[in-house]
Amino acid sequence: MNVAVRTMNQGAVLPRLSVSIEIFKKQFLIISLLMSILLSAFAIIYVQDMNRRLVGQLETLQSSYENSQMEWSQLLLEQSAWSSQARVEQIARNQLNMVMPAKSSVIVI
Repeated sequence: MNVAVRTMNQGAVLPRLSVSIEIFKKQFLIISLLMSILLSAFAIIYVQDMNRRLVGQLETLQSSYENSQMEWSQLLLEQSAWSSQARVEQIARNQLNMVMPAKSSVIVI
């Protein structure tokens, strides 16, 4: 009888062990999935925050670019005003006492 009891107990231990291993595998899988979900959630939060910051920086840079373009166009207008033919001629006459040569003194080569 002693041998029969031992055999029955040994047979009962193996199914219990396999059941506990299956439960452990399921728990491990559930914990792993929960950790993956949490990591994904934190990654999404981080990426969205970074996106907001970069969009703000982009808007600031675009505003700066538009201001620079406006200043550049104003400088081009000022340059064209300062270098106009009439202004150069006026400065040559008034400040440098230059005169237009007569047609007879101009020699064309």
